[in-house]
Amino acid sequence: MADAEEQRRKVQKPNVSIEEVRSFVEERFGLSVNEVEELNSYDDRNFLIVSRDGGEKYTCKVHNGVDSENVEFLYAQNRMMRHLLSMGTSCPQPMCTVAGEELTWLKQVIPEKGRKVHAVRLLTYIEGKVLGNTNEFHLLEEVGKLVGTVDRALQDFVDNALDRDFLWDLKNTDKLRSFLGAVHEEWKHAIAASAIENFERKVKPHHNNLRCSPIHNDINDQNIIVDAKHEKVLGVVDFGDIVNTWLVNDIAICLCYFMMEKHDPLQALCAVFRGYCKVTPLLDIELYLLPSLIRCRLACTGIMSAYSYQKDPTNKYLLLTAEPGWKALHYMSQIQDAEITDLLAEVQNSMEENRGGD
Repeated sequence: MADAEEQRRKVQKPNVSIEEVRSFVEERFGLSVNEVEELNSYDDRNFLIVSRDGGEKYTCKVHNGVDSENVEFLYAQNRMMRHLLSMGTSCPQPMCTVAGEELTWLKQVIPEKGRKVHAVRLLTYIEGKVLGNTNEFHLLEEVGKLVGTVDRALQDFVDNALDRDFLWDLKNTDKLRSFLGAVHEEWKHAIAASAIENFERKVKPHHNNLRCSPIHNDINDQNIIVDAKHEKVLGVVDFGDIVNTWLVNDIAICLCYFMMEKHDPLQALCAVFRGYCKVTPLLDIELYLLPSLIRCRLACTGIMSAYSYQKDPTNKYLLLTAEPGWKALHYMSQIQDAEITDLLAEVQNSMEENRGGD
């Protein structure tokens, strides 16, 4: 089911113009719109909205056809964002239409495709800059602290709408085999297949020993907002991948992005992980499997970027992390998992010793 839905997302991405979005937002949300700018997105269409009244900014999300069919999941995103804000983490908040609804519908009639209906949400906008690739180690530690804080806050958040079969959930790594054919370069195909085999051999036998929790599932360098001077982490955006799954997946996903394009990837991993385990320490079994799960996400990113680009060669955003991700996966394939586990365990142990001495 997860792989079938992923394929449907590619053909049910919204086809909407900037002018349509402008008119729709003005009509449904009662805003006087000054500017509309399209933002990067994967399966949805995201637009920055700037109002005429005071220049307030918002993000308009026009959802793909698959997610538009799952209304409870969209409401669950809103509920999670409200929960995190109540716990002190800055993130977008849902705005209501003039009718008082958090969700509305864009209906289109497209020649040869018939009638299409897409869910639309308007979210508050966090002022600042996207973090992007950084070598500033004080920020890397702050990134880890952000992920740990989010994970800790979500451990008492319960929402059944997050119990879903989702390809980007690392639990489903073995389902990536269906998409491996999109990876044509032999060396990439080999290391991606190896990551899947490692998951099946090493991770799956321990699935009952891992803590489960709702997680963000995509805290990467493009979803973290920092201040204009790149001195402080302000918040997190893009809750479209949230899911109930293994808790350790959240930091595994974050680590894989922050080791990309680094002179010393292991040093970067340690910096992020140091911030994380200050807030949310991992169990021994989670530490043991963490390197394998990092490789799973790197493989998933590479495989699905290849598949998605094959379906839509005009979407250059799909390749944003593809090549750095392949290089990071190759780097990981040259190192024994035990070496990485020992390094991260040493970081966590030093944090625990420091706490004990306080």
